[in-house]
Amino acid sequence: MAVLLSELKIPAPVVIDLLAGLNRPKKLIKPTSITIHDTGNVKPGADALNHAAYLKSAVPNTIGQRVSWHITVDDKRIVQHIPLNEEAFHAGDGENGPGNLTSIGIEICEHQGCQRTAAELNAVALVAALLNALGWPINTVVPHKHWTGKGCPHLLLPRWTEFLAQIAAKLVWDPAAEIQRLWKDGIINTHKSPEAVVNWGELATVLNRIRHS
Repeated sequence: MAVLLSELKIPAPVVIDLLAGLNRPKKLIKPTSITIHDTGNVKPGADALNHAAYLKSAVPNTIGQRVSWHITVDDKRIVQHIPLNEEAFHAGDGENGPGNLTSIGIEICEHQGCQRTAAELNAVALVAALLNALGWPINTVVPHKHWTGKGCPHLLLPRWTEFLAQIAAKLVWDPAAEIQRLWKDGIINTHKSPEAVVNWGELATVLNRIRHS
């Protein structure tokens, strides 16, 4: 899978500004979902670059909790802080929680002066690009609330179905790309064209690999 956004085609400026230190544990994960958050930060200037600086300076709180997420989106740009195949501390379910271990965390800015509609459109474009690249369906996009019950993303929850519909409208089904992904992941032995005939032996091999994956 792509681990840096620079590897994807995203119709918005992308900045790669990776963290070091405690907020980036560098634990490899195999993500299976995308979690959407609102920053909850309305202070003027609290854009994606500002949050990148915050993550670099933030230290664990008094009970040792660390904070990080993979990507911040504002109305002008998208900033990546952690590779997509590494854990980040965004779901609120602990270092070994399923949210942190299986999900890509995306924060959407809401600061004073931010054109929120533009920020959401950038998030839609980003998530659609990720789903298209990874071959994931729309139901792999979840709100922060999915993991802990927290009312986040508070601005999007009342419009969650609409937000997903905007993303779904940008999804593209590419059979040839799906075959390439399955081949690279070792699920199939060949990368034939979508029109190629598959025999029962090949089908049985694929099903067996899926069963034991």
